[in-house]
Formats: sequence, C-alpha cells, structure tokens
Amino acid sequence: MVIKGLFQSNPVKTTHDDWFSRKKTWEDIQEYIPRDTTIIEACMLNSVSNSPIYLQELGFEVEWNVNEDILTTQKRDGLVVTNIPFSLKKEVFSHLKNIDQPFIILAPSTCLHTKYFNEIFKNDKIQLIIPSMKFTADFFPVS
Repeated sequence: MVIKGLFQSNPVKTTHDDWFSRKKTWEDIQEYIPRDTTIIEACMLNSVSNSPIYLQELGFEVEWNVNEDILTTQKRDGLVVTNIPFSLKKEVFSHLKNIDQPFIILAPSTCLHTKYFNEIFKNDKIQLIIPSMKFTADFFPVS
C-alpha cells in the first residue's frame, strides 16, 4: 500500500503517520519563518507531499530531496521546516538536536508532555507557535 499504515484494520484506532500539510497551514505560520535563509523540507523521503511547493509559492527558497532520509542527514546551512512523521517524532527531534540543526517543526502539542521531548530539550529554550485550530493533512477533509 502506498500510504502505508494510514488505514489498517480499524481506521479509528490506527495510529496515523501522516505528515502532509495543507497550504493553509504554511500560510498560517509563514510570518514566523525567516525569509533570509534557505528552507529545507527534510521529511520528503519517498514522499508525494506538496509542502515544498507550497512553501515556494509563499516566496521561500526551498530545498528538498525525495531520496534523503532526515535521520541520516548532516547539518546544513538553512532552516529545517517540516511536518515530521508522527511515528518518528522522538528520533527526528533527537537527530536535529544532535547535529545542531535549526528547525521549525509542525507537531502535535501532546509531544511537549512526553518524557522523550523533555529529556531531549531539558536545557533548551523552545519557542512554540500554538495555532487557534488543528492542522489537518492534505487528503483529509476539514470538518
């Protein structure tokens, strides 16, 4: 299945690993994304996400590679701006912290209360953007 794991036997109880963001999501936070640096959409491995195109349409210089695994990348010039796969939150946060890569990540607020998040960022100052609505994926209808 192309969208592996999204809807297995019970779509209500299945953990979704969706990391596709609507253009509106990027529009809603664009004022917080610096325009004087290259944006790296780093979660594009084997992806068909339109996020890098949406960011380009908003006027950002964006780099991405559908053959690159964020968990094996080295630090790069620029700012990682992405919506990470839910199942890899811990690994992605840890890797970006370890390579000292600046980032803006779309993630559910519940991860702030996890043990792993607090261990990874225990001595760091984290800046949060809390939207007034839930961000939804490209292929899920907004209700």
